[in-house]
Amino acid sequence: MQTPTDIQQLIAFLMLLLVVSGAGWAVMAWLVKICPKASKFFALAHIQVLLGMLLLQQRTEAAAFWYWQLSDLLILSGFFSLYLGIAKLYTKAIQLQFEVLLAASCLLAYLLLIDGPASLRLGGVVFSLVSMAIFARCAQVEWQTIRQSFGQFYAGLFAAPLCLFSLFFLWRSLDTLLQPNPSIATLSLQSSASAKQLWFFIVLILIMNLNLVGYAISRLVSKIRQLADKDLLTGVWSRRIIMQQLEYYLRDSKRNQRPFTVLLLDLDHFKQLNDQYGHACGDQALQAATQVLQQQLRQGDWLGRFGGEEFVVILPDTVQAQALEIAERLRLRLAETAMPAPIARALTVSIGVAEHQSGQNVTELIEQADRAMYRAKDSGRNAVYSAHTNDTSSHTN
Repeated sequence: MQTPTDIQQLIAFLMLLLVVSGAGWAVMAWLVKICPKASKFFALAHIQVLLGMLLLQQRTEAAAFWYWQLSDLLILSGFFSLYLGIAKLYTKAIQLQFEVLLAASCLLAYLLLIDGPASLRLGGVVFSLVSMAIFARCAQVEWQTIRQSFGQFYAGLFAAPLCLFSLFFLWRSLDTLLQPNPSIATLSLQSSASAKQLWFFIVLILIMNLNLVGYAISRLVSKIRQLADKDLLTGVWSRRIIMQQLEYYLRDSKRNQRPFTVLLLDLDHFKQLNDQYGHACGDQALQAATQVLQQQLRQGDWLGRFGGEEFVVILPDTVQAQALEIAERLRLRLAETAMPAPIARALTVSIGVAEHQSGQNVTELIEQADRAMYRAKDSGRNAVYSAHTNDTSSHTN
């Protein structure tokens, strides 16, 4: 049996844990800027639960009824902030109709409660059922989001603490409802029998915070990797990623005999454009050209910036004839697109097309596309040339 001193020490540790966790999320939200929107909600949740726990310490059978109402409502608002933070963290678009209805029903139930033993029981049941629903929704958001990216095992691992919280509040509601008298050990912290409840909260708060911090940091790492994988100016794939994908399609072609074709594109007279209008206009022209290319490519095609004004397109499951049609469409659309002011001329492109041949490595494939592109430039630019035949589609300047 725990002594009152032991209970007070557990309460003090729980309060300290809430303070440290809330401060940590505040640092992540305002200083470090890791998932700031979600971190703000997590910091707010810890503050609300802490204030509710401070009132909860005063909860005894003889205490004023407002201690019971206010502490429950503060803690529930903290749980709801946690839910909103989890939705933000997992970038989940949520419809709040159910949650708003739940909160309104809970608030109405507490306002209708009157002081007395029956209210202790009803208030405890309402609090527990609402808490159970909130944590079940949190677990659902985690499960659905993580399962899509990492599979069921990791989804279950991340959602488990929230499921345990939900089950705990289900047990708490049944305990409060079924016992002959409201269990002060269940509804209050001022009892030697409250130690199990306190330890449960301490362990799960630790696990849940580690869980959320881990996912927040993984989101940060993912964003850093994404920045490294994308060209900063145009937002298309970097040269490194394009080379990796070429190696992948090369292996896939060997295993499954699936064709793929590469386009190498070079914007015509781009140095002159930079010299005439300045590098800022040149950057805008690159961005405008990128948008045109992205709009004309198919889903599943890969567009990357190879360097300077040179781009690479990977066309999976595409033979040379199809690739020439796609390349011609890109050439025409780009030539028809007005460049941003003050650029007063169209921006054309020379394109080399190379279909992967059996036995070729990536370097040889790129070299073939490069030779075809220079044939297009030598022909007068604004043209499409194939590396393997004399097929062309051109309109010289």
